[in-house]
Amino acid sequence: MEASVVLVVLFLAAAVRGQVFDYELYEQALDEAECERQLDYLRTNFSSTTIKFLDASGKIPVGVTAGNMHDLGDYYMCLRISEQLEDMWLRGKWCAVIVPLDQLQRRLPARRSRDHVTTLLQIRDMQREEANLKNVPFIDHVDNRVIPSLTATTGLTLGVCVPRACRAARAVGAALGVLGPLGRNITVNESFCRLPNDKPYVAADYVAFGVIAVLGAVTVASTSYDVHHTVLKKRHPSSSRALYRSFSLYSNTRRLLTVGPGAPGALDCVDGIRAISMLWVVVGHTFALTLSMPVQNLVIAMEWIRSANSIWLTAATCSVDTFFTLSGVLCVYSTIGKVNRTQFIKYIPLFYLHRLLRMFPLLAATVLLQASLLHRLGDGPQWASMAWAVQTCRSYWWSALLHIQNFTNVNEMCLGQAWYLSVDVQLYILCPLVLVWLCRPRAPAAPAIPPAPAPRAGPLAPRSATAALAVAVAASLIAVSAYSFSNNWPASMLNFARLRNMSTYMKKYYMNTLSRASPFCVGMVFGYWLHVCRERPLVLRRRVHLPIWAASLAALALIIYSVYPTTTAGEDQQLLDSFLNSYTRAVWAAAVGWVVLACAQGYGGPINWFLSLRAWKLPARLSYGVYLLHYPLIFLSNSSAIHSHYFSVSESMYRFWADLTRATVAALVLGVAVDAPASALQKMLFTRLQPHGKSQKKTESQETAAAEDISKANV
Repeated sequence: MEASVVLVVLFLAAAVRGQVFDYELYEQALDEAECERQLDYLRTNFSSTTIKFLDASGKIPVGVTAGNMHDLGDYYMCLRISEQLEDMWLRGKWCAVIVPLDQLQRRLPARRSRDHVTTLLQIRDMQREEANLKNVPFIDHVDNRVIPSLTATTGLTLGVCVPRACRAARAVGAALGVLGPLGRNITVNESFCRLPNDKPYVAADYVAFGVIAVLGAVTVASTSYDVHHTVLKKRHPSSSRALYRSFSLYSNTRRLLTVGPGAPGALDCVDGIRAISMLWVVVGHTFALTLSMPVQNLVIAMEWIRSANSIWLTAATCSVDTFFTLSGVLCVYSTIGKVNRTQFIKYIPLFYLHRLLRMFPLLAATVLLQASLLHRLGDGPQWASMAWAVQTCRSYWWSALLHIQNFTNVNEMCLGQAWYLSVDVQLYILCPLVLVWLCRPRAPAAPAIPPAPAPRAGPLAPRSATAALAVAVAASLIAVSAYSFSNNWPASMLNFARLRNMSTYMKKYYMNTLSRASPFCVGMVFGYWLHVCRERPLVLRRRVHLPIWAASLAALALIIYSVYPTTTAGEDQQLLDSFLNSYTRAVWAAAVGWVVLACAQGYGGPINWFLSLRAWKLPARLSYGVYLLHYPLIFLSNSSAIHSHYFSVSESMYRFWADLTRATVAALVLGVAVDAPASALQKMLFTRLQPHGKSQKKTESQETAAAEDISKANV
């Protein structure tokens, strides 16, 4: 009951589309007559107040020829200006203005050397060629996976400090007027302005505060009950009420941090694969979002991105296909051994419900944080990008929770990384079309006493399973091949020679369920093989499994390297792009699937030892929370920056470790405060829903366990 109330309140909070900035405050502050008085005073009285306005304003950026097109001034100093002078009150307002570069060739005076002008014009031409990046999803609003700094208006972006009553263009024009004809002929375009206390509180904020207060009170009460019962009275936890201690930080933290040996049949190597893939995702987003903010040496950064030295980073998108592969593996492996075909068909709604409920609490909590509290945790001259991310969650929370935003609002996603969850859920909804043929055609025999082997499948199961899996893999490959070859997509989002195709590539291919179906289906194949190997262990000689290992590792390396030539390939290499789009994801999935199969069957050697280390278990448990939280936290950190930064690989790696630490801590907190209680309540809910008959209860318990296992495994 309490969980239902919290969820209803959460929906009501998210449904309110409050403004991120107080635009009425901006309009009310404008006063043309007062503006002229204040500008006249600043022109005629070169006082400390005038110096403050000038000092807080940006000048010509350092490193323009290296690609630095930003000087944001001193944001906080500007907003602190408040001087009562004579009969006027001078207060600062920070504004971002664009100085178009196409004025430079006409306005700059003649000099002996025009090298600097030539370089500026080259930068201008580069930006013009890449102007169509504005049509790429995420880029127009800074939230992107490419390099949005190149998509800025063709000009210098300056942060200027102007009187509160003035428009930025008028104040800058008055300041440039003192330079004579050259200054008067330069025009600027106002982008946006900021004032102190311009973030209004909306209903979503108040409800977020209320949810946190209620959750905090329940958590304190539950923890107190648990500690009193378990620690002070030294009673066994099983003798206490499970409902009362479901929100206990003490029990939930112990359960989360307790790392023991894996259960029989557990795929321990999956923990290592999942944790490493998540690290790859976080480092990729760290670099991408770092380059999305103002960079002093953008030209150098772009050269590095296009070089072979960055392959390990630009290939980070392969980690997404790893997750789809694992999802397919675990979808089959954790389901078909527990129920027969009739039971599975009967309980497909429960199969879906378990999955959605396991994913919902952390996703909903992250959406609520993005729509409310994160907007209060920082500020700065680049906060407009964070404000846009907040607004998307206030407007499109529903598509994120319904897992449809890869089709509905691609350009304004709530949580940009959540497109993966949408695709994964859509594939999960479709997977029973295959799973039903993988389950035993009749009820399994009574389970034998361990360590006796499990009962063998019915005679028709292998044939139907093989046919179903073959059809699924073939259909996914044929469909994606036809789709890729008929649409001529680029094979990389970093192909700057084909930027005009990037918008449709991202929306129609990269985040499309069809293009991600093949690794999921290949993963289902390996999941079924793993299930079969429970009864008939895989026996391979060295001369067989060693060549397979070599082929798998070579395929992984080749696919990673293939990202490099696709970043420079033009349309004359469309055949290569279409081929890679059609088949590399399935090949990658097959290689990853072999790693899982070989490690599970004892052919992994040192690779299995490394991937199965207990050190990976906690990161794997937190991977879902880290995935949801790292992106908004990186955005929060970058949007709070007050100056442009100098890009280097080492500096970006420092950022990565900081981002990873913040995301891990946040995932741990939400894990014990939100996810663990929700999981406990879910178990109690489904236990109550089960009938009381012994045989039927046993059967439904098997299905419930299967659904819970697959939910945990995939999440």
